[in-house]
Amino acid sequence: MTQSLNPTRGERSDELTALLLPLQGGLQLLIPNITMAELAPGDTPTDEGSTGLDWLAGQILWRGHGIPVVRWEGLTGHPIEADSEDHRFAVMNRLYDDLDSPFYALLIQGIPRMLRISPESLSAATDSADDQLPGTLFTVDTEMGQAHIPDIAWLEQQLASMLRQ
Repeated sequence: MTQSLNPTRGERSDELTALLLPLQGGLQLLIPNITMAELAPGDTPTDEGSTGLDWLAGQILWRGHGIPVVRWEGLTGHPIEADSEDHRFAVMNRLYDDLDSPFYALLIQGIPRMLRISPESLSAATDSADDQLPGTLFTVDTEMGQAHIPDIAWLEQQLASMLRQ
């Protein structure tokens, strides 16, 4: 969180710069922008399906390194559909020490949107049971629609355990 000064009133407010990542089926993830390293073009991942898990979509070559690609929808029990022509990879900085690689990618279906959010700008979604699903900390309503705040620690643990097999 950053504290910024409201120039008209001289008040401080807590704000976070976040990214809204578009997924399949109209789903959106809301992540702090610091967690994403780069947006990579949507090439086809290599070794797709070799693990037998629909949520692990193979690897992409990024800056000379093969990094695993995760489909958040499949990992959290949502159906996986055909990728849009506009799909891309959100290359993510590893936050926890469970992964050997400092990066992994999330397969997304378009261009992320930047949002400046404060606690007051978010409200808990009352019509969603997704808060009970693994991988989702909260489901919130934003100015850009409903979004899921992913449990990054859980996601990275799932990926690490699969990659160690």
